[in-house]
Amino acid sequence: MNNKVKYNQFIGNISNQLHSICNILNVNELVFDATEIDSIRNYFENIFNNPIGKTEELTEYKNLFCTYSGSAFIHHNGGNWELSKLKKDPSYGTPIITNYGSPGSTWVRISPRDWIWRLEKNKFRGKLSEFIIGFSPR
Repeated sequence: MNNKVKYNQFIGNISNQLHSICNILNVNELVFDATEIDSIRNYFENIFNNPIGKTEELTEYKNLFCTYSGSAFIHHNGGNWELSKLKKDPSYGTPIITNYGSPGSTWVRISPRDWIWRLEKNKFRGKLSEFIIGFSPR
């Protein structure tokens, strides 16, 4: 399956993915506050660092984390999902967030897939909520 098809499936499945996160948290609605964001990080960090089961299940967990963390970022900072088309980008072929912040802000693409890599390698420093809620493009 090519990257554009995967991306379109990702975008088309955001609502279902967020509903699955509600089930994980046992809530009716997501609020994207610091407590919720950090709970999600802890939940998925444990899964990524202690994978059990099939590769397909781990891929699904990564999609859930990407959808939630990206949606939380967009909720607090604006922006939109795009497919990374720059072949030199480590996030090539995956969903990224662009056009966030206030008008005139300088921004770089944000990739929740990068956050997964950092969680898996124990290289994510600080709280995810501080990055998402306290984000300030330079």
